[in-house]
Amino acid sequence: MAERRIAFTLKNERGEKLPIFVEPWPEHYKLCKNETLKIVFEPSADVAEVVEVVAHGEGFTIYPNFANNVEITIDGKDASHRSWKD
Repeated sequence: MAERRIAFTLKNERGEKLPIFVEPWPEHYKLCKNETLKIVFEPSADVAEVVEVVAHGEGFTIYPNFANNVEITIDGKDASHRSWKD
């Protein structure tokens, strides 16, 4: 079976920082206005719903279901240094 990559993007168009949690790793980002978070991954199984987004009082939690080989970027740049930073 050929590798199938899924991409999910979320752009903050609000005036304030937008908290984004990515589970199950866990990662936590605060997107500034007009920043775009992108998650690219390979699902480990054929599933109808590969990304679930839950809105809550603290922001959004993203669950890229069955994800392997995950790449997370903000505005096209590696986001690993941004996790859990204000």
